[in-house]
Amino acid sequence: MSQGRKTNLQEGGRAQLSCIVSSGDMPVFFSWHKDNAPVPIGLQVTEKKEDFFSILVFKDLTDRHSGRYTCFATNSAAKVNYTAELNVRVPPHWKQEPKDTAVMLGNPISLHCEAGGFPEPTISWFKGQ
Repeated sequence: MSQGRKTNLQEGGRAQLSCIVSSGDMPVFFSWHKDNAPVPIGLQVTEKKEDFFSILVFKDLTDRHSGRYTCFATNSAAKVNYTAELNVRVPPHWKQEPKDTAVMLGNPISLHCEAGGFPEPTISWFKGQ
């Protein structure tokens, strides 16, 4: 087992992660973690498995699916794991949109904004004319 990366995934698309054991005594038991914790139920990920493989199926990718997925395969002799990273491309979107603000001359002002997406968007400020 080795580590891999899936980086060209688009929001709304589909993907799968495969965990295959090519040798070892049966039975083999599989479990999956996302970012070092059990895969959250709310992600709506389907697991398909047989005696020597387990596949995670993602049908409608969102930014919440991005992360490091680890497959653990265990039998009576050993426990091994495989980690793959999913990076779902998400267009920039406002988490906190800047708002028009009035201020008295000479007083300080703070303007707040935050954008999400992957890759992480760059925020640039421009002064209007």
